[in-house]
Amino acid sequence: MRLSDKTKQTRHLISQLAKGAHTHLVTTHRDPDMDAIGSMMGWSACLKDLGHHVHPWMADPVPEWLHLQVDVGDIVSAIPQSQYDVIWVLDCADDKRVSNLDALRACQGVMVNVDHHVDNTGFGDYAVIEPVSSVGELLACMAHEANLPVSVQAATWWMAAIVADTGRFLFPNTTASTFDTVRWLVECGGNMNLVTQFLEESLTSTGLEAIRQALNSVRLDPTGQVALTILPDGMEEGVAVIRILRQVKSIEVVAVLRSLPSGDIRVNLRSKQRVAVNEVAHQFGGGGHERAAGLTLRMPLHEAADTILTALTDALS
Repeated sequence: MRLSDKTKQTRHLISQLAKGAHTHLVTTHRDPDMDAIGSMMGWSACLKDLGHHVHPWMADPVPEWLHLQVDVGDIVSAIPQSQYDVIWVLDCADDKRVSNLDALRACQGVMVNVDHHVDNTGFGDYAVIEPVSSVGELLACMAHEANLPVSVQAATWWMAAIVADTGRFLFPNTTASTFDTVRWLVECGGNMNLVTQFLEESLTSTGLEAIRQALNSVRLDPTGQVALTILPDGMEEGVAVIRILRQVKSIEVVAVLRSLPSGDIRVNLRSKQRVAVNEVAHQFGGGGHERAAGLTLRMPLHEAADTILTALTDALS
């Protein structure tokens, strides 16, 4: 388990805020993935074990597949009170991706930005930024450094965050420190079997049909190295589709698009070696990591597909 000297210097501040503050709001970015949700729930559990009043808040609905697997009843969809001592914003590179930012700032609490994206803007009163595999790994390391209590629940949520963001430890963001962190979380009682169940064994028949439709509609660039597809409305199986397409040897970059309830188009990008997809995402106001990034477009779905396919083809060439 390894943190930079800069983050180690802030561990006393983090420990003071975690242990000394009594009311906490914990949140993450819009359209949250497993690292976002797992990090939020794990940190909330850790703070609750200190005896504090904690609200994990997420404006987006809890994904149905997650709701069926674990108890997420603590997540609130509206900010329950007008003031908090500390507001923790997790896994969010830019405050533009935070829902109801003005309402959060009106809560008057100290805002702490905890993230692992290299393009984080450093928003908030304090920012803890480490380019580790996941925010789940970062929070576990912070808890270890600050000697905070880590329950079975917190350990399991952080393990889920790490497993998801490392692609089951197959992505290049997996390091020796990542494995060391997971080893410690297992010692804390983290349940890898439960993580496997709700990450790998929770696909519904409706989800399977969505994957079939997405695979049937795959578009390739002329070289066969860029693959793009569109998820059916309301489906959330983008990770599974990406995982399948990445198995094709000739495919270097994958883009999965889906329509949001707002009418915007969410685009998830993944690459193997040759394309820095965060640079492509930056062209459209998005961001992320070199091999995994995302963005949101305001245009018709098929126009968005053409735009992204062209941008990825240009990046590859």
